[in-house]
Amino acid sequence: MSSGLEIRDLKVAFDGTDVLHGVHLDLPAGSYGVVLGASGAGKSTLLRSIAGLVRARGTVKIGDRVVCGGSHAVPPEDRGIGFLFQGLALWPHMTVVGHLRYALNGARVPRSEHDGYITETLEPLGIAALADRRPAQLSGGERQRLALARALVVRPDLVLLDEPTSSVDPETAREVRDLLQDLNQRFGSTFLHVTHDQEEALALADRVFVMDAGRVLQADSPAGVYERPASPRVASFVGEGALLPATLDEDGVADTPLGRIRVEGSAMSGTVWILVRPEHLEEADVGEGIPVTVDRVRYGGGAFSVDAVVSGHRLVMRLSRRVASGEMIRVRVGEGPVVVGPRKDS
Repeated sequence: MSSGLEIRDLKVAFDGTDVLHGVHLDLPAGSYGVVLGASGAGKSTLLRSIAGLVRARGTVKIGDRVVCGGSHAVPPEDRGIGFLFQGLALWPHMTVVGHLRYALNGARVPRSEHDGYITETLEPLGIAALADRRPAQLSGGERQRLALARALVVRPDLVLLDEPTSSVDPETAREVRDLLQDLNQRFGSTFLHVTHDQEEALALADRVFVMDAGRVLQADSPAGVYERPASPRVASFVGEGALLPATLDEDGVADTPLGRIRVEGSAMSGTVWILVRPEHLEEADVGEGIPVTVDRVRYGGGAFSVDAVVSGHRLVMRLSRRVASGEMIRVRVGEGPVVVGPRKDS
């Protein structure tokens, strides 16, 4: 049975320097949450605070249990949490089974039940045949699966995953992502995963928490953070696109470096920033649209990613044909641009 996660006003300081600044987070039971942020955003510190591995102020509630609040702090081993550490933290002298038995002993699972727990965990992970091997005898992907098995074998209410694909090659990373989704559904535990990889976050999450400088800037669905970012900072971090200065009238039409364009519903007007994604742009015929200058072209398999410049602002487009750096092309804006915040420098 999984449990939801509720965090209120969580704060952490190291040597007098604040690292987490009153973080709030809600994750429903059984769901898959991803904390997305650049290095130094506080993602790993957040996980360790939830697990009780660093001292924190504020409230952490797992299901109906407050595991951190006021002077009350439940020890890490009693929080019902499985933790996959970024460096995996496997023990070189222990076999696959040895790792799992150690975890079960720590969770005080009766020895008579160990074999059943281990079999039920190793089989869906595809490493049951490797039960007697040690980490040095495993591939990178197999070590990743072992670390996952150790985190899951105790049937935790909550599973914390710290950059789970950072130490493997791209092909193995894709396999691990698929596996994580399958395990979330199979075991029913609530997953909270931290990453700096935008593609990974948008592909895996039921709910994304965009984090920067120790604060959660937006909590939303993957589509929400991509299509309706809450601020210019979120817009610039999640996905590709251009932040353009604009003057927005009350009818939702903006004057921009790309001409007058209609933006998605916004309560704002006046001087604002709007977000234009590659999928909002298309090449226009001669005499139509706005001229832009191609700056850089990259082939991406079936299409070309094009950086272009208009009035000193950089755009990102997708074209089906190859163009040359320095070439002038014409573009038009379709549906989809959104306002992401006021221009405070105006």
